[in-house]
This record gives sequence, C-alpha cells and structure tokens, in this order.
Amino acid sequence: CIDPAFSSSKFAILVAEWLKSERMINIVYAEELDHPSYETATDTIFRLTKQLGNIKNIGVDASNPELIVSLKKKVDERSDWQYIQEKVQYCRKHNLNLAQYFMVCPIVFNTENINFMSSHSKRLLDDSRGLIAINPKFSKLITAIKGAIFNEYKLDKEESVHNDLTDCFQMLTTFFKFKSYGQY
Repeated sequence: CIDPAFSSSKFAILVAEWLKSERMINIVYAEELDHPSYETATDTIFRLTKQLGNIKNIGVDASNPELIVSLKKKVDERSDWQYIQEKVQYCRKHNLNLAQYFMVCPIVFNTENINFMSSHSKRLLDDSRGLIAINPKFSKLITAIKGAIFNEYKLDKEESVHNDLTDCFQMLTTFFKFKSYGQY
C-alpha cells in the first residue's frame, strides 16, 4: 500500500504477505520516503515489486489519480480515470472486492471507509490469534500503530507520529477480510 506524499507528509510504502500455513499477515516492508521525486517514488515501488516478487495488489490512496494511472500503465492495466472511477463505484454498489478486478487499487478515504479501516485494523491487531507479524526492524510502523490517536475513527494526524504509515496500514487491512465472525 502506498500513501503518496503531500506538502507536509511523507511518501509511505507498506508491503505485506499472507502466510497461509501460519494464517498470518507478515509485514515485509515499511518505510517512509522524505519528499521523493515522482520518478524516485515510482522506481522504489517497482524495485520492490521485482525484489519481493508475486505482488498481487497495490493499494494507493485514491486522492492521487496521477500516481494510480501511472502505476496502472506500468503494470499494463486499463488506466483511464473515468473507467477506474466507474469500476470502483460498481464494486462498492455490489459489495465486490476491488482487488479481484484491479492490481492497482485506489482506496478512498471517505467517512465510510475510514470507519471501516480503523475498526477493521483494530480488530486484526486485537485478535487473540496474533494475525499480524511485524518485524521489530520496522520500528516506525510499530510506533505509528501504538501511538495512533483517533477521534471518532479518524486518525488525528497532528497528534499521531508516522501517520502516513498508519494510513498505509489501514489501507493494507482492507485486503484481508474475515469470512464470518472469528474466521479469516
């Protein structure tokens, strides 16, 4: 998942894998780039896809259509913005998983999604089965998650450190669904 940089934020990238045999989400990469050029950011993303291999989905904050379109072109996926928006609306309307239709998935931070992402993230983190593994070397992500301050399900970016990684983590959790209560 990618949270692109804006004027006062950092460009955050978070990569995870599903360890089927352990039934666990394993974080394999979590970094913030400090105001990278557009080329540096996209090069980093594609270096990671080659290095880590078998990337199935790339979640991107939908507020950056330029990056989404650029990434879709690089993975040879239909990239016209009108089509992307229509497909997102179609999936939302019919309760379909966007990740089954797109490799590069725009993730909208609207009120409905923010509420779901924050509660779903908490549910995954609090699950007694230990569904999320984060290597201690990703100390910024650990600090971000532990120090995140929410006001009515919305991340308080002024009070939370490494909030771009927290946003990435919340986006990431949308790719992992519980089949029914207590199952994943």
